[in-house]
Amino acid sequence: MDDSKKLEFFVNAFETKFADYEGECRCGRHFHCTELLTWPPEGEFEAYKPPFDSTGLDYRVHFISFENKTYVIDCECWQERANKIMGFIGTHDTELAEYLNAITNERRREAEKVQIVKILSSQDIRNIENGR
Repeated sequence: MDDSKKLEFFVNAFETKFADYEGECRCGRHFHCTELLTWPPEGEFEAYKPPFDSTGLDYRVHFISFENKTYVIDCECWQERANKIMGFIGTHDTELAEYLNAITNERRREAEKVQIVKILSSQDIRNIENGR
């Protein structure tokens, strides 16, 4: 599998599914949408001025988040770290699968210990009160 396909899978897995009309990457670069679909509200466009060094995009700003850090997808700063993570995953896929399966099995065992409580309807309560 080529690296571009791996990067596509990585982005699909870690994209925040949130987009905005402007945003700042963790590295400090600012991005903004140049297509004013519904933002800013009518009459406020003249008041909105992106930072002078903001990078304009023809679409909304999308984000990616991993290792408790959030980046703008269109920024290049996160890709080197993502490549290292993908390299680690690729060389330890069997071990990672074993680890994730063990975690899943443990959570399943814990879930089986939980008592299920039935929430009674008002009809159930009346039946209990009437001895039925």
